[in-house]
Amino acid sequence: MSKINEIQNKLGELNGGEFQKLMDAYFAKEYKGNLYPIGSVLENNNTKTGTPDTLIKPNEGKYVYIEYTVQKNNIVSKFKDDIQKCLDKDKTGIPNEQIGKIICCCHTRLGSGEIEELTSEGRIKGVNVEVVSLDALAYKLINYPLIINDFLGISIDTQQILDLEDFIKFNDSGKLATPLDIDIFGRKEEITDIIKSIDENQITVLSGLPGIGKTRLSLESIREFRIKHNDYELRCLRNNGQNIYDDLNLYFNKPGYYLLMIDDANLMTNIQLILDLFSWESRSVHIKLLLTVREYAELKIIDRISKYQYKLFKIKPLNEENIKLLCEHFEVVNLKYIERINEISKGNPRLAIMACTSAKREK
Repeated sequence: MSKINEIQNKLGELNGGEFQKLMDAYFAKEYKGNLYPIGSVLENNNTKTGTPDTLIKPNEGKYVYIEYTVQKNNIVSKFKDDIQKCLDKDKTGIPNEQIGKIICCCHTRLGSGEIEELTSEGRIKGVNVEVVSLDALAYKLINYPLIINDFLGISIDTQQILDLEDFIKFNDSGKLATPLDIDIFGRKEEITDIIKSIDENQITVLSGLPGIGKTRLSLESIREFRIKHNDYELRCLRNNGQNIYDDLNLYFNKPGYYLLMIDDANLMTNIQLILDLFSWESRSVHIKLLLTVREYAELKIIDRISKYQYKLFKIKPLNEENIKLLCEHFEVVNLKYIERINEISKGNPRLAIMACTSAKREK
């Protein structure tokens, strides 16, 4: 059975609450902003009355309403009634001119006539209606293996290639991990230079001692690069030793522009598979790489990428003032503590964070 068929079959088995939570996870990825699952019950898979079932306020643009159903019959009539309720300001508290889209989402197959009937209902009501039915769902979800694995128990990749948010989540879930979802200190000039290098080169390399901040710096750089180059899709690679060939074909099989950050590239035994992506230009697949490497392995990596257009950055320790700002971020304000943390860390952000955490824990 193909993965698409397997996903479609599993989707058809979900109850209303399970289906809404899965699709809310998907739509939260698609629409950056705040998601409010009005029709979902916290801590279990039950549903409750809500108009709409889910409300999204994107960072940019108007509200997105989502209506769900898992019923098998009279779906068009059900969604027409939902659309009417969504356009009732007394029920939603939101003026209709602030509605950007109403999405009607079901895990049943709809015919083309039924889809047209619903989108036509939107045109009559003066609102954009998008229909997402079973035929489209699996193809939309296939790009989000973590969601498929979490909600459907279907594994389609080795979980090495992640989007930026999931990469941070994976890292920060480790008990001994230094958190990546924190402010960055004293790296403004480096970030500017790294973004310029990504723009101009095939490969950008950040080299430095363990804990110096290479990963955090790389994430901030690709995030800011994406703001200026919104045609690029961001991916992050966390090596777990498994063969990555199938993952590459899954994530980079469509024409487009991709920026891939590879953390600890020196640990990869099959990095040539990554470098071979540059030959996919003929398929209109355009790749840029940002690598982090340990200082001791810098020459080995440079030898592997020497035939490509690259630039190397050697990441230096933070100065005393930036260590002080980091300490204050962790609410360590005692000057003697800050001086001691600066002595211990010698400008290494990871050591400084560990010291701050220890200082707070031990009071």
